Amino acid sequence: MGLRSVETEPGAQMAVQGIGGLGHLALQYAARLGYCVAAIARGREKEELARSLGADHYIDSVAEDPAQALRDLGGAAAIIATAASGPSMSP
Repeated sequence: MGLRSVETEPGAQMAVQGIGGLGHLALQYAARLGYCVAAIARGREKEELARSLGADHYIDSVAEDPAQALRDLGGAAAIIATAASGPSMSP
C-alpha cells in the first residue's frame, strides 16, 4: 500500500481520493496509522461513511476545487488516489 512508502510522521495530513472499494480501506489504514485524513469524493453521499471510517475532513470535489481545499487545510504529505480512471479524479 502507498501509505507505507510515505516518509512522514503520524499527525501529518494525508488525502484519500475515491471513497469506494480501495479508498475506504486506505482511509482506515491512514487513520489507524495516526494521520490526519482528508477524504475526497464526488458529491456529499459518502461523507458520513468517510467520517465513520476515520476521516477528519471531507472534500466534495463537485462543490469545490479539491486542490485548493487541501491547500486550505495546509497541504498533504501524500494523496492516495484510488479512483478507477483519470477523468473520475477531475472536478
